[in-house]
Amino acid sequence: MKLNILGLREVRWKGAGKITSGGHKIIYSGGTESEKRVGIVVDQTASKAIKGYWALSDRVLLAKIAGKPVDLNIIQVYAPTANSNDEDLDKFYNDLDTAKTQCKSQVPLIIMGDFNTKVSTEKVDDIVGKHGLGIRNDRELRSAMTHYWEEHSKEASVEEMMLDSSAAELTKEEIPEILSYLPDYRGKTVLELGAGIGRFTSELAKSAKKVIAVDFMESFLNKNRKENQHFDNIEFIASDVTKLVQPEESFFFLYACFSNEGDKKRGENPTRYRDPEIYEAFYSSVQLPRDSDSIYGYDLVVSKSVDTYVKLKNNVNQVLWLIQKVKKDKSSNQGYKSFQEFLDSQQYSARSILLYERIFGYTFVSTGGLETTQEFVKLLNLKPGQEVLDVGGGIGGGAFYMSKSVRGWHVLQWLRPRCTVACESALRSAGTLLSRARVPGGGL
Repeated sequence: MKLNILGLREVRWKGAGKITSGGHKIIYSGGTESEKRVGIVVDQTASKAIKGYWALSDRVLLAKIAGKPVDLNIIQVYAPTANSNDEDLDKFYNDLDTAKTQCKSQVPLIIMGDFNTKVSTEKVDDIVGKHGLGIRNDRELRSAMTHYWEEHSKEASVEEMMLDSSAAELTKEEIPEILSYLPDYRGKTVLELGAGIGRFTSELAKSAKKVIAVDFMESFLNKNRKENQHFDNIEFIASDVTKLVQPEESFFFLYACFSNEGDKKRGENPTRYRDPEIYEAFYSSVQLPRDSDSIYGYDLVVSKSVDTYVKLKNNVNQVLWLIQKVKKDKSSNQGYKSFQEFLDSQQYSARSILLYERIFGYTFVSTGGLETTQEFVKLLNLKPGQEVLDVGGGIGGGAFYMSKSVRGWHVLQWLRPRCTVACESALRSAGTLLSRARVPGGGL
């Protein structure tokens, strides 16, 4: 194999310079540690065309080569690993940017080397093709996510941020609905993650002692600053929320979706959407030591589809959670963190629910099934236009049956697996059924 130019990493020479060996010229850039350092090897023909080189650091090396019909710029890199500290990461990308500024725009530029990323087979427009290997790692995912939102934040409008042409209409109903679930935050500090252009920021600032609005898109945050400049109790932070450091006892709320929503056309979406049960596993697994007999953990107060999206978009995939920090006894609940966990993971696990359903009929998990439900509903003498609150609605059998007669129904259920199965059953049913369904999870 004949190679005219070859990039190297982990070159063993210290400092920076060039050597000639076997007719090849090696340009290198290194520091004092042997695990870094980069180099470029050129053959005898190409070595005569080197116009110059710039050793920016032990991770970034720029070489300029004369060519016909145009010259060529080459940047050889060796990026820090994904678990490196922020200072090393920032220095690397700053050095890379500096090297790029030394290259004229009309001259072709090749950036090669080891970026310590796993790009996987997921295509991202203008960044990564679909022929990579492995599973995308954190570094590549963050890079793809940043590029994705840079493409969808140019105008910093509510439609762009929500990726939906009807965002203005959704916002009018969604904001008061979400805020209605929050506990009293008057006089408290609110940490708003993913604040965007400030849909919630201004409302929170009216009552909170202070609002810390965080977003990693500077264009969104600039719009937020402009819209809320009349408030003196808002702090704006441009940051990746996963690396944000805040004092203990901070209070925040999280609002997220678990599927690709909105009608705006877009390229490949690098977002990782998770099943609601995964989010619930995140908070329910948290344990903070308190004393020898107890711990602090989080309990679910309510989990439900956002009514605004069900009503206006026939969409049950926008979900909210309200969780509460509570004291828990280590010795109680048969070894489980809570009685809720025992029910969710044992008696009413997803597997157990499916077994009950085989016995009692589709969408039923208790004795009587459809036949008993029909008898009870007949006694209610339901009329068109009425609404029903179905407390302990199981996986929705009774509610689905009643939906044929009433305008809307609400199922109040405190077992998460039951809620999940109920929502899945609703999704398999006709679209009109979704517009009537409200399936919140939480205790009475």
